[in-house]
Amino acid sequence: MTRLEEQRQAVSQALENQDQRISAIETSQKIVEEQLQQVKYQVKEMIREELRELSAGERSLTAAAPAFPDRHSGVVAKPYPYNGKTSWDIYHMQFENIARMNNWSNEEKACVLTSMLRDSAAAILENLCSSDLRDYDKITSALRLRFGDAHLTELLHGQLHNRTQQAKEDLTTFAYEVQSLAKRA
Repeated sequence: MTRLEEQRQAVSQALENQDQRISAIETSQKIVEEQLQQVKYQVKEMIREELRELSAGERSLTAAAPAFPDRHSGVVAKPYPYNGKTSWDIYHMQFENIARMNNWSNEEKACVLTSMLRDSAAAILENLCSSDLRDYDKITSALRLRFGDAHLTELLHGQLHNRTQQAKEDLTTFAYEVQSLAKRA
């Protein structure tokens, strides 16, 4: 068998494989189309039955009560988890904005906040009694005591005092960093 004949045979085999794949896809497509027709028929039958019951007076058309009040039609934004390794004050400010966008009550804020706590931040919950776990103010006070920026004042003063512009740092970035340190210190 020559090299050309081998190549022809390989091409012929590849074409045959492609034809088989196409045939399998076409068969699958026909099955899906048949299933779709069955579903359409079932939906039409269900609608006919509903209309028959409504017109016969066996049922009345009533609006279903929403699962949540209108203000819960959808969460606008979701807070990210807090593990205690970043600034509590910044996280708390973002959490408050998200709560305001979602129109959460204080109890809802407490539930969402406790579900977002991780690692050492979640360990704070062990020190609260069960009734305090629904008290947003008590939860945030405990977190502020442990993770708030207030205990960092001395450290921030030292960082501010020692802060110098880095070799490749532009003036705008340096000014922003100094301003941020000064504000937090």
